[in-house]
Amino acid sequence: MAIGYLRQQLATGAVWPGQPLIIQDIAAELKLSPTPIREALARLAGEGLIEVRQGGGYRLWPADAVDLADLYEAHLCALLSGLRLLVNEPARGVAVVSAQDQDGDVLALTEAAFDALVRACGNRVLLAWRRSLAQRLTWARRAEAVVFGDVEAEARGLIEDLTRATDPGEQARAVAGFHRRRRDGAELIARVLRDLGSRDSIVQI
Repeated sequence: MAIGYLRQQLATGAVWPGQPLIIQDIAAELKLSPTPIREALARLAGEGLIEVRQGGGYRLWPADAVDLADLYEAHLCALLSGLRLLVNEPARGVAVVSAQDQDGDVLALTEAAFDALVRACGNRVLLAWRRSLAQRLTWARRAEAVVFGDVEAEARGLIEDLTRATDPGEQARAVAGFHRRRRDGAELIARVLRDLGSRDSIVQI
């Protein structure tokens, strides 16, 4: 119960980068003892989704520009690794619903495309790694709209490129360009996250 609740909070962006995860508060919210909360947080820290705070306790990893750039690079590596595994397979595009059939949810559009790309290679460990990285980038994805402004059009264009591509090499070039833009803009994205976090009220869990 505790681990599922915490995963949902992280996935939906209810916790801000850098926000402490207070064991006693979470236990009270879920009407549980602190022990299962502590165990769940330790597991999430082991997966790299949260970090151990200096002096004890846990927090969602802070919005640091260097960390963001590294996360974008790692996410790209997961996608390219999946594409490399497809090199000896018959050429195929990413099997996602056409961008025209979506309702404009940029996060859903890009996540569906990336998930399908790695799922196609059949490597479950690689797929789990990609999903873990994507979860850590949840808030950054939201800030990208502020920094770039055209993320919906970009997402639709990316999906069209991926589905129209005739080989993994073309797909690799498409996802590399998408991630290069974000890696280069990591400092601005981190600044937006810090500004939003300091200006908005933070939902405590």
